[in-house]
Amino acid sequence: MPFARVGRAAVVQWRRRYDDLPALVGGTDVHPEFDRAVVLAWLLVHGKIEMPARTPIGALLMARSGGGTRTVRLDDPS
Repeated sequence: MPFARVGRAAVVQWRRRYDDLPALVGGTDVHPEFDRAVVLAWLLVHGKIEMPARTPIGALLMARSGGGTRTVRLDDPS
């Protein structure tokens, strides 16, 4: 989980410790794949990451057609 800035060992431990860790959407036990939005929400709830107080440098704040905004990081636009 690169956006959590942890390695594989931490993810393995989280999978053992937390019953509510999001389910895999693909990959393997060695290279698990998770739904990014679901994992980000889980990380926020568990205090593993923090919501930035402002838009980070290297990011675009885009208006959504239905209202609201979306932040897109230029180094990881997915």
